[in-house]
Amino acid sequence: MPGSLGFLAGGGEMGARIRAHAWSDTPLGPPEGWSQALRIVVRFLLDTRHPTNILWGEQAIWLYNDAYRVSLDGDRHANGLGSPAHDVWGEIWPLIGPQIDQVMAGGEGTFHEDQAMHVTKDGRLREEYWTYSLSPVDDEEADGVGGILVICTETTEQVLGARRLIEQNEKRYALFQRLPGFVGILRGPDHVYEYVNDSYRAFAGSRDLIGHPVREQFPELHGQGFFELLDGVYATGEPIVLHSSPIRLAGEDHDRYIDLRYDPIYDDSGAITGIFVGGYDLTDRVRAEARREALADFSERVRHLATAPDIAFAASELIGRTLGVSRAGYGTIDAVAETLCVERDWNAPGIAPLPPIVQLRDYGSFIDDLKRGAEITIPDVRLDVRTAALAPAFEAQSVRAFANVPVIEHGTLVAVLYLNHVTVRHWPDDDIAFIREFAERTRTAVERNRSEEALRALTASLEQQVEERTRERDRLWETSEDLLVTAGYHGELFRVSPSWTRNLGYDEQTLLAGSYMDFVHPDDAANVVARMTEMLESGQPTRFQNRVMASDGKWRTIAWSLAPDPDGRRLNAVGRDITGEIESDETRAILEEQLRQSQKMEAVGQLTGGIAHDFNNMIQGITGSLQIATRRLAQGRTDEIDSFMARAITSAGRAAALTHRLLAFSRRQPLDPRSVDANALVVSLADMFRRTIGERIILQLVQAPGLWKTLCDPNQLESALLNLVINARDAMPNGGTLTIETRNAELDKDYVRRLADVRPGQYVCVSVCDTGTGMSPETISRAFDPFFTTKAIGQGTGLGLSMTYGFARQSEGFARIYSKLGEGTSVNLYLPRDVNEAEADIVQPEPVRAPVAGQGQVILVIEDDTIVRGLVVDVLTEFGYRVMQAPNGQSGLALLQSDPAIDLLLTDIGLPDLNGQQVAETARAQRPDLKVLFMTGYAETAANAAGFLQPGMALMTKPFRVEDLTIRVRSMIDA
Repeated sequence: MPGSLGFLAGGGEMGARIRAHAWSDTPLGPPEGWSQALRIVVRFLLDTRHPTNILWGEQAIWLYNDAYRVSLDGDRHANGLGSPAHDVWGEIWPLIGPQIDQVMAGGEGTFHEDQAMHVTKDGRLREEYWTYSLSPVDDEEADGVGGILVICTETTEQVLGARRLIEQNEKRYALFQRLPGFVGILRGPDHVYEYVNDSYRAFAGSRDLIGHPVREQFPELHGQGFFELLDGVYATGEPIVLHSSPIRLAGEDHDRYIDLRYDPIYDDSGAITGIFVGGYDLTDRVRAEARREALADFSERVRHLATAPDIAFAASELIGRTLGVSRAGYGTIDAVAETLCVERDWNAPGIAPLPPIVQLRDYGSFIDDLKRGAEITIPDVRLDVRTAALAPAFEAQSVRAFANVPVIEHGTLVAVLYLNHVTVRHWPDDDIAFIREFAERTRTAVERNRSEEALRALTASLEQQVEERTRERDRLWETSEDLLVTAGYHGELFRVSPSWTRNLGYDEQTLLAGSYMDFVHPDDAANVVARMTEMLESGQPTRFQNRVMASDGKWRTIAWSLAPDPDGRRLNAVGRDITGEIESDETRAILEEQLRQSQKMEAVGQLTGGIAHDFNNMIQGITGSLQIATRRLAQGRTDEIDSFMARAITSAGRAAALTHRLLAFSRRQPLDPRSVDANALVVSLADMFRRTIGERIILQLVQAPGLWKTLCDPNQLESALLNLVINARDAMPNGGTLTIETRNAELDKDYVRRLADVRPGQYVCVSVCDTGTGMSPETISRAFDPFFTTKAIGQGTGLGLSMTYGFARQSEGFARIYSKLGEGTSVNLYLPRDVNEAEADIVQPEPVRAPVAGQGQVILVIEDDTIVRGLVVDVLTEFGYRVMQAPNGQSGLALLQSDPAIDLLLTDIGLPDLNGQQVAETARAQRPDLKVLFMTGYAETAANAAGFLQPGMALMTKPFRVEDLTIRVRSMIDA
């Protein structure tokens, strides 16, 4: 053989056939012209004893060796050499063709294990299994991949044998499949799996067990002792039985608990050949028992604990140890400051406790979910959108996963039971249910303890001392020229004395809306922060001076004395303006002495003079009329009873109206915002305005064309405009001109920067302008204050403008006053534009309807106030309804679940156990069509009613007329 063809030497039968083949008739050409790459792989093909193929060139010309020859039928062996592979292997080309094309196109080599193929041999189609690799061979002459080297092994017997073994085992061990526990058969000293039932597979998870050793499939069990026990049973023949043994599987953050036994398996000669494994997963039962024991232990401990912090810690320790977390604690929540107060939490070894005050907003947005009563379960703070951005802050506190269960009372977040874990951890539903149970029991025990402690403290106090201290506190708070304040450690102002307005010029609302640091001189800010931080950490009082900007832009020097509040979240402060006296040592000494005297105050009251005056008059009208009516009835004199009752009803109506105005000022009145056309609304009220102002005042309407729609409560807008018209009339006793103007207003950032809590954007402005007496700057600054009036005593409550301002702010708008003495006043209401621009509503007053009697329909009344419940039951009974009654949510729910014939549920929302909303939701789960009428005296609940009212539900706010109640009841029943 010429030296140039030495690469074709040897190779047995296939070597001879390759040398003898007419390659000149193929795309490869004669071997003398083959590329170096092809020569090398052909040499390898002939030398190796492993079944090997070569596919070369664009047509994948086929070459193979003796080792592969034995797997071919005669026809393919006789004609296949040197032919294109797709001609030789046509029946399997749909499978291997794409694989070959991928590698030839420059892709990486591929490997295929136990690949099923249907191959024609001796005229019959047979199922075969092959394990093979496709390796690209680079060829410089081809400028890329020249061909593919295929190394393969037929695994048909192994695959089919394994199948037969599985089938045999399934028949042999069919009994095991029906057992409730898990069963496995291990063979040989390496404990290779021969069989497992479905329960075993479910326990083990997605693992390829059959034919593999136990150590290979369960590497996480290394160090847990199970492998050593298996080895011992196989060596000694002694069975092993374990009860409630803990086991930790890969990917799980909890131990499981199993009953387990290992028994040796013998062959006919008595030699040990394997091990029978059987057992039960007791995890749920063990955990349930542990949790029942923890709850029982907590109930027992509570009986012997004296303080609320001790109770909270006992709960934290028990739930922390039971669930195996890194940290557990129970803390109270300041929903306004968004802080968590923790007196003492439980921590696993190596985990530091949380600080006493935690600013929850510093750790993400999940506080918003807690406020809504949602339970928080975060397996990984790095992955949850609420915490991902602040994950380093969590991990600095050894927190990678956490669960929070809120405690809600009267719709407000008051406490939270929290569990932290230092690594990623999932929180299954049974964990959350257990945490929830502990949270409820802890809150009940803590509050019961605090109530008992408060009662003991109250009993120990003398009533005279309480009254004296209260009078002294209120008098000092109202008359002191010192700046008295209750504040937070981060600059929040919770309550300020009237002296702030007298000395610095700011109204109370402006002060409470911002931060104390907004008024501090920039050069003094660092010292203020340092002093307050020092006091927070030490718990000791502190004193310092700093400069504060007054409303006129001038800096005032204030000497402060601060003392921490016992709750650990607030502080009390007394400030003295020493601007004009700071250079005088004698004056400074006097001031310091006065400051020391001021520190004796323990609490400060809230200004209630104006409210008390009006309410006392109204209460006198109610009680006096009822007392006289009672006396006349006792005397048998009934002829004047109606007039006394009318006076009592009138006074009660005035009290309700005053409450409504106070709610408007505090932005807690219930609103029904709609799309409103202000032009059309003003026109509809023009006649009423003319009757109100009289003939000496000219009314002008100036309406902007193309006026935007505004989003507000049209009834409240009518009331606000009427108040402004009446004020304008009173400011023009000798007549004048009243102008009501509307216009569109675009407010930019520069304009709203001077206003508190006002956003830039598009507003509808409604202006009420008069040519009357006007206001001084001092009057303008106080015009929106409650109970402030320039009218004579008895001619005004001082709530009209404050109600108007409150309505505008609650509607996400604002109000401004422009006035000059002797020239007149303009009050501008800015209300937000309705971006939907829907058809606007003009609400016409509803006609007064007479009460309509019922026809025996069944109404369930749930009300915890005995008097109110009795009145409602009497009224409904009088009007022909069948009435059932309950004093609380639990008993009411029991009636709903037992009596099917209930047409309407009438319930108060603020019930002492289950609140009215919870009762309604639970009842509707069984009675989806149940109609529900809620009652409430809480302004916050009424203002937020739209958030929970569903179809078939309505809300009435107390107080209400009995006629209105019967009308609403009948309308809901008939709906």
